[in-house]
Amino acid sequence: MKIYIYLLLTTLLISSEVKSQWEFYHEFPELSSNIYDIEIVNESTIFVSREYQIFKSIDFGKTWVLIMDTSDVAGAGFYDIEFQNENIGFCTKGGGTGACLATEDSGETWEAVIPVVGEYSPATNNLCIAAPGHVYLTAGEGYYEGKVLYTKNNFITLEQVRPASLNFEQQVADIDCINADTCISIHGTPYCCSDGWEMGIYRTTTGCETWELLGYFSDGLDVQFVSESTIYILGLFSISKSIDGGNTWEVIKEDAFIGSTFSSFKFLNDSVGYLAEWKYPENFIYFTEDGGETWIENTIDSMPAGKITAIDCWNVDSCFFGSSRKLYKNFSDPASIMESGNSWNFTLTPNPATTILQLQLSLKENNYTIQTFNLVGELMPLNFQNNHADISHLSPGIYFTEVITEQGRAVQKWVKM
Repeated sequence: MKIYIYLLLTTLLISSEVKSQWEFYHEFPELSSNIYDIEIVNESTIFVSREYQIFKSIDFGKTWVLIMDTSDVAGAGFYDIEFQNENIGFCTKGGGTGACLATEDSGETWEAVIPVVGEYSPATNNLCIAAPGHVYLTAGEGYYEGKVLYTKNNFITLEQVRPASLNFEQQVADIDCINADTCISIHGTPYCCSDGWEMGIYRTTTGCETWELLGYFSDGLDVQFVSESTIYILGLFSISKSIDGGNTWEVIKEDAFIGSTFSSFKFLNDSVGYLAEWKYPENFIYFTEDGGETWIENTIDSMPAGKITAIDCWNVDSCFFGSSRKLYKNFSDPASIMESGNSWNFTLTPNPATTILQLQLSLKENNYTIQTFNLVGELMPLNFQNNHADISHLSPGIYFTEVITEQGRAVQKWVKM
């Protein structure tokens, strides 16, 4: 039995290396260049922010409608876009009528919630909706340079704070929050002639009013809370991870090639994530199922010309990345495997799952056996009743469910969140 389980897991892990792939899905008009952000709101609605435009899809990326255009305003680019729900959203920007726009009607209309200050046209780059009415933003340049801006009353008032008293004003690259009070902010690329002695990772547990330095870090791009304890940070040359809420940090991956840099990443939970790396003129996409311990390189059909600048996912097999004007989607589920030689298969939904797992067979057969193993090959106490199983007692992680029928065996890999 142990030999069979070993062979089963080996087959699955080898198969997963060749089934993950991304394909070209959509190209936006030439007027505006880079895709800055992708925001998947639900199973049908997606927003894309570009240099001068915001697009919306209501059929999960098949068709797109232009809902905002500032191409006639110099420097008025859109950056980070986030939605609290299907209707309420915010978008950071630079130039024009303000540093942040808000919508309450799913992008049909937008209004500036951070106006022009004096002669300055301020700019913000990243934002986080920590709770209803609590929005935190970072500023990389312009009037609010090197600061975190925050509102706790839906922009009736706006406060600002600098996480560190720096010898030179430095870029605050990103901020993410797990609740209305607890956030992590990171610094970006140091400016010329500054030693960056306080460049680092900062945490607040008081809703941005006070900050503490957790560790030194520069060249930051993105920070993501995936749980109260687990946080990932992406830099140009490394990824760092904390499993204790930010108290300690470990580098889990460094750039693979001389002259390459990381450009974007997305973690769906503590374990599962995607990473993009750029080495001119190629992009590389990696997938992890074990919290960054190991990474599997995906394949990309029709390699994009520019570096990947945004990744977002609805679930593990419904992800998009943006490169220049092009949008790519993963069509082959990296967590879905069929044992070779079978003409039938089964599906497990949802994947990832939290409480209930549903099994659907492609064969009309009543006589079959179902068994589930964890990643090290231990048989799990999982009982399928009418092809439904309660998985709430299982620990988060990766599992393999095998179905044995008269036609043979098939296996699916799935994730418990």
